[in-house]
Parts: sequence; C-alpha cells; structure tokens
Amino acid sequence: NNPSKFGPLHIFWAMIGIEALYCDNNVDVMGQVRNKVQLFLGKQKTHKKTISMMYDYRSRFIHGNINFPNKYIDYLTPEIEKYYHKADQSAAIADAILVVSIQELVHRGWHDISFSYGLDMPSSTRQGGK
Repeated sequence: NNPSKFGPLHIFWAMIGIEALYCDNNVDVMGQVRNKVQLFLGKQKTHKKTISMMYDYRSRFIHGNINFPNKYIDYLTPEIEKYYHKADQSAAIADAILVVSIQELVHRGWHDISFSYGLDMPSSTRQGGK
C-alpha cells in the first residue's frame, strides 16, 4: 500500500549520479551542484529553491531528522502522506536533473563535464568603460 512512486532510498541513487557529474570534492556539495547545473544546463529562471529543497530532504533523511514509515505499513495518515509527497518530490527533482544532464552530455557528444573558474575584469575598468 506504499503510495510512493519511488521509495525512500531512490533519491540516494540519483544524487550519487548528480554528484559524480558535478562535484569535485565534498565541500559545499549543494553549492557545487546548484552552480554547475546552471552553467551546464542554463540559468534557472523559475523554481529556484528546488535544488535546496532536494538537498534539505536528503540531509534530513540521512541524519535521521525525518521519521519514515515502516515498509509494511498498511494504512495512511496525513503525516505518512506528507512524507511520501516530500520523498517523491525530492526524488523527482534529482531524477530530472540527472536525466537531463545525461541527455545533454549525449547531445553534445561529451563523456564528462569539466569546470574551471575565471575572473572577469569589471566593466568600469575596461577600455571605454563598456
């Protein structure tokens, strides 16, 4: 009777793929994913808090801050329905990011993604001020 489309551990598998593509180290993993996804896939115009929500759910689940239902539960309460909704929503976000990232890699004919940082000269110091 589990109404969850994905199951509670599904988000971890998607997150492993996302972090393998976008993260260089374990410092500010969410920030790396948020920034690099937008560099690779395009600037986020709507739903700007979705990656933060996904990481918040993942962290709270991993660190035991979310009570999750027993696998064999045969009834639903509002609390359990809310849990499944948040779990499915977070997993769907992770899946979408991972799938679109892989599709973009295939479309470009690339095997991996590499990021580097640069420094742009402020426009006020450029010749002519523009």
